[in-house]
Amino acid sequence: MHTLTATVAGLIDLAVLLGIERIARLPGRSMDTAFVVFWLLATVAHGQRGVAAGQTVLTEVVVGLVVFGVPLAALIAVRAAARRRAPRRSIFTS
Repeated sequence: MHTLTATVAGLIDLAVLLGIERIARLPGRSMDTAFVVFWLLATVAHGQRGVAAGQTVLTEVVVGLVVFGVPLAALIAVRAAARRRAPRRSIFTS
């Protein structure tokens, strides 16, 4: 249950950061970096809490891959979809 809660929290954090990026018109690359760093730290803290609660390190590494990987995959999917929708600029203009 904690894995699901933490993964959903990551997706909500991603949605909030993407919303802030859009409203404030911030560069996507800096917001992506901020999200990855923030979420990596949150995932490590989640893993430390699990180990302190008696889980094995191996279990927490696997859980950490899911907790960190799902929101990261969602970020990559959002950026890929945005690139497909963006108009292509040609270097050769008439």
